[in-house]
Amino acid sequence: MALEIGSIEVNEEGGYTGSGLTKRLVDARVATADMAALLSSEGLTAAQKAAFITSLAADCEAMATAIIDEIVTNAEVTVTVSTGDAGLQRIPASTVENTPCKAPSSPVVLAAKATVA
Repeated sequence: MALEIGSIEVNEEGGYTGSGLTKRLVDARVATADMAALLSSEGLTAAQKAAFITSLAADCEAMATAIIDEIVTNAEVTVTVSTGDAGLQRIPASTVENTPCKAPSSPVVLAAKATVA
C-alpha cells in the first residue's frame, strides 16, 4: 500500500472532497464536537465556512506531508518467514494441486521500503 498525502477541494458553501491522509485528517478534525458546533452555527456564512475549511485543509495537508515524510524516512519493517511457514514459492514445490509449497529450510528476512503515491 502506498502512502498518499492527498488534497482537499472546498466548494463555495464550505463542503469539501478530497483524498489521502489529508482528507482523513480534515474529516477527523471536522468530526470533533467543538468543530461540528462551530461549522453548524447559524452565525457562520457559507463564505466564512469555506474559508475556514480551506485554512483547515492547508493545515492538514502540511501535517499529512510531515507524517508521511517521517514514515518514509524512518520506518523500518522486517518480516521473518520461519521454517514453519509453508506457502512461499520455493523449490521443490509440490506438484499436487492446492498443496502449499515447502517452508524454507532456514528463516528468510523480507525487507520493505515505504513508497509515496
